[in-house]
Amino acid sequence: MTEKLNYVSLGDSIATGTLTPFSSIPTYVFYLRKRLYDKGYKTTVYNLARDGDTSRDLLWKINHAAGFRKIIEKADVITLSIGGNDLMRSASIPGFTSINVHMAEFGARDFIRNWPKIIDGIRTINKEAKMIVLNLYNPYNSTRSLGRDYYNDRNLCELTDRFLVQMNEAIDAYSENNYMIADVYARFKNFSNGNMYRVSCLYPSSLLRNPHPSPGAQKIMTDLIFDRIQA
Repeated sequence: MTEKLNYVSLGDSIATGTLTPFSSIPTYVFYLRKRLYDKGYKTTVYNLARDGDTSRDLLWKINHAAGFRKIIEKADVITLSIGGNDLMRSASIPGFTSINVHMAEFGARDFIRNWPKIIDGIRTINKEAKMIVLNLYNPYNSTRSLGRDYYNDRNLCELTDRFLVQMNEAIDAYSENNYMIADVYARFKNFSNGNMYRVSCLYPSSLLRNPHPSPGAQKIMTDLIFDRIQA
């Protein structure tokens, strides 16, 4: 017998699949629906993620958007990926070749303040749903062996980690009895010694390079989330 399941996705463009103003890809939301169907679940998907949303934007919707809250209320499974845009405002566009440290510090602090409020808000609406949080990954290579176009990426990788560690520690600290973590940070770090092209759209170098996950990365994230759903 097929079991009905309501799946709600919260977050930003990592969950919508937007890469540039001109392109998009299928995301883990799409792949999870198929995985759940293959397991016998007739899954209704509500993708509430929105391009450009920060933790502050999401918190406002959780507290004030009645329709948004109503959909969360009926969720059986929730995925959450937020925080990238809190930091992205500090990066140079196009190219993401520099980071404004003061803006990055502000973004990380804002995320850390908002995070427990986001989780408390979701759990006030829905105490029972299985929730999987994707932590934040570093999109840069950590090596200088890739040639002139990428020489500074190691410095950017180290600087980005300075803020990601703080933000991911906040995610870890609030997880008990609230959600499970899909450890995207650790999984993608395995590619950082020159193979980030497999998971990050920063590679190859171009004016349109950006830190969004690649099509292959979306499938890796699907695996990580699905493993947590089955745990």
